[in-house]
Formats: sequence, C-alpha cells, structure tokens
Amino acid sequence: MAHRISLVLILMIFWGCSKRISSKAVIGSWWSLQEDSTYFEVYINEEQFVFNHESYGPIYYEYLLVNDSLFISDRQKSSVKKWKIVEISDSKLVFKSDWGEIDLHIIPLEKTFFEIQYDSIGFVNFQEEFIKRYLEKS
Repeated sequence: MAHRISLVLILMIFWGCSKRISSKAVIGSWWSLQEDSTYFEVYINEEQFVFNHESYGPIYYEYLLVNDSLFISDRQKSSVKKWKIVEISDSKLVFKSDWGEIDLHIIPLEKTFFEIQYDSIGFVNFQEEFIKRYLEKS
C-alpha cells in the first residue's frame, strides 16, 4: 500500500501541470478493433480495467488515473504501462502510448461487466452477447 501511495505522489508531481480528467469520464464499457481487425472490449470501473478478447477471455488489470494519463498494471504490479488520454467524449475514448493508439467506442449495455461478473448465469449470458458483438465487428 505504501508503494502505491509513493507511486501516486511521484506521478502527481511529474504530471501536475497536465490536463485533469475525471475518473467518471473513463468509466464504462468500450469496444475497439486491434490492428489486425480483431474486436475486443474494455470495461472500466473505479478500480479495474478489464480487457475482454474472444481468444483470451476477460483479463483483469488495475489502473490509476493521474491527470490525463492512465497507468495500467497487472494484479501483481510487475509491469505498469502509461496511456495518455488524447480524446474523450460521451461516446469515444482515445489512448496513446509508445505501443500505439487505441480508439475506444462506448457500448450501451443494460448491465455492466462488473454487475454480472460473479453471477454465473449472468456471466454466461454476457459472454454470449460479447461473442455476438465480436462476430458483428470482426
């Protein structure tokens, strides 16, 4: 915990002059296409960033929003990737980093991934709907 607080303080000092983005603006269910035109979804709540891909299933990450940047780490905190938010609206979110750029588009869902993740039937239904969206876009 102390390590995370130290990291937050250091990041706040370095990026103190950057544009501030509210965490509420990034929370939601988003979709995009990879460079090879493969569809994927990202679900973001107050603490987690979940990447959902047809080949891998949901992969959980933690994130920290500092001004205009997302710092995304695996659960072991063995690696942290910085993504700068270059565009944000009610329907679109664009991240950019040394690894490339990701254009995310909002998905209007009745229930979010986080609302069904511990409900086995709800999760199966959610994943079936994900596969339908995947097949439509891929």
